[in-house]
Amino acid sequence: MEIGLKKSKHPCGVCARRKVKCDRLIPCTNCIKRGQENECVDTGKRDAEKKDYNSELIKFWHTYEYYVLDVGLFKLQLTDSNGKLEDFSSRWGDVQSIMDLVDLDQSFQLLDYSMERLGPLFFGCLSDIGEIYVKLDDYWGRRDEGVPSNLDECYWDALLWAIFTMAVYYMTPEKLATVFSEDQLQKWVGQESKNTQLNLLPAFTECTIMQLYNANFMANPDIKLIQIYLILCNTNFNWSNTHLSSTLLILCLHVAKMFHIDDFRSLINDSTAMKLSKLTCEKLWYRLCTYDYLQSSPQRSISCHGEISSLLQHAAYLEDLPNTDVNQSEDNFEVLYWKLISLDRDLDQYLASPTKPPLKTLDAIQRQTEIFQTKISNMVEEESFSSAFEKFLAIFLLRSVCWKLHKMYFIFYDTSDSLTASIHHAKSLIALLVNNVRAKKRIFFNKHPIVLMTFSRVASFYAFANIFMQKLTVEEIHADLKELLAHLPPTFGYKLENLTYLVDRLDQLKSIWEKIILIDSKNPFQHPIMLILKNDVERIYQILQRGPSLIRGTGLQSPKRLFQDDYEFNMDDNNKEIALIVIEFEKKFDIGGILT
Repeated sequence: MEIGLKKSKHPCGVCARRKVKCDRLIPCTNCIKRGQENECVDTGKRDAEKKDYNSELIKFWHTYEYYVLDVGLFKLQLTDSNGKLEDFSSRWGDVQSIMDLVDLDQSFQLLDYSMERLGPLFFGCLSDIGEIYVKLDDYWGRRDEGVPSNLDECYWDALLWAIFTMAVYYMTPEKLATVFSEDQLQKWVGQESKNTQLNLLPAFTECTIMQLYNANFMANPDIKLIQIYLILCNTNFNWSNTHLSSTLLILCLHVAKMFHIDDFRSLINDSTAMKLSKLTCEKLWYRLCTYDYLQSSPQRSISCHGEISSLLQHAAYLEDLPNTDVNQSEDNFEVLYWKLISLDRDLDQYLASPTKPPLKTLDAIQRQTEIFQTKISNMVEEESFSSAFEKFLAIFLLRSVCWKLHKMYFIFYDTSDSLTASIHHAKSLIALLVNNVRAKKRIFFNKHPIVLMTFSRVASFYAFANIFMQKLTVEEIHADLKELLAHLPPTFGYKLENLTYLVDRLDQLKSIWEKIILIDSKNPFQHPIMLILKNDVERIYQILQRGPSLIRGTGLQSPKRLFQDDYEFNMDDNNKEIALIVIEFEKKFDIGGILT
């Protein structure tokens, strides 16, 4: 045998499964040393001659995950230009009636709840948390005396109501009932409301937004706008008001740059007050970059999170990064939170990319997760809700990154333990939520938006994998996740309902997969269920590509298509039966239901 004359473009299958570095020679040096030359050559030939059927289907998942789960479920909102608008004075009248129903004692109860239990969500946004009580006293002083509010006071009023909104979102129904009387709740949401809390949230959010309008925030930039936006991001605001949230985010980026929030490097001659101010700016900037990344989509090209380089880049080159360097920052919670989110970003960048993530990149992320596991384990958990909440969010994010990492190992390299490891991390995520429920006092932790965003990926992936893979472990984790979705907090609202619908829809596709076997085609994307899933992605892609309605009838037209080549479906007499299956399924289980 003549050794080492040819070189493959990719590591051999044996080395990929063993997760070792491969020199890509045919056969490779590792396999020669282990006496596995024949297996090395055979796996190379099989990869070259034909693609594994199920493997190709699984790889399609990343495209589906990005367009349907990430963008379609959470970041698209269809608007009706012919819809009737409520008169502004009428909106303000409704807001005023709600504000009048909240008395002084109730407002302090809402603030106390936020201060005692929700500290990690907003303490970093404020330089002096004690000032909030002073401002609430001032708010009631002006209310009682009928004194008009100036610009700064309007912003403070909006910030206070943002905190009230967050408190209402995280309170248990039992706690909410101790703050507001039954008569009050019925006046706000009606007597026949099934979920008082879910219907109360839009009213409190509207109070916050209308007071921003009262401050004429578009013409009067203020740092408190960023603080208000970041506080609202801890609720379902981003999902319920997609366009408004994106608009506020872009304005916040403008305000952040205007006031140089991203310039927080300490100087030797900084005063104590200046150091504290820069520390607050640092926390604001990292928190803003976090939500900027979490809300990123093809519809918004303006962003700031890209200004902070990857942790992997710093670790690889050990060079000073321009402007900011997260590794040199003190590990307060906001910076720790961002670092974990940035690892998520390092993985998710491959969702909509044709590029395969290099093994060395995945291995580098694996090393980072091990470092953070040690850091989080060493966190001192004080006997407070805020401390416990911080640790929960840190652990949850870390396990989410670990799950995504092993999912990618499985999809792109099918390493021996990758599927098992991904299921392990999925179970650990479930266990975190279950432990919060058992503890009862921590059950409100499960309402954080990152919980639903994470489980939307996890639950849908195993529902998809369960279609093709005849594995008991996959079937069991899929069943566990479906049960979890049924018990997630109802404050997630219609987004949780839409996610459940998507998972059930994938289950319906499994029955089609089992009934129909393609005999004449070796292309897996000609199967009816893949045509359906491809159409789901294409539908959302077309919405993203739509042009402006400058001329009647042209607004939704787009000549661009996402899929070509292997994904194309040729309609002829032999394929009419398949086309009929696709049409009937899409009519019965329309993907458009999630685009709200």
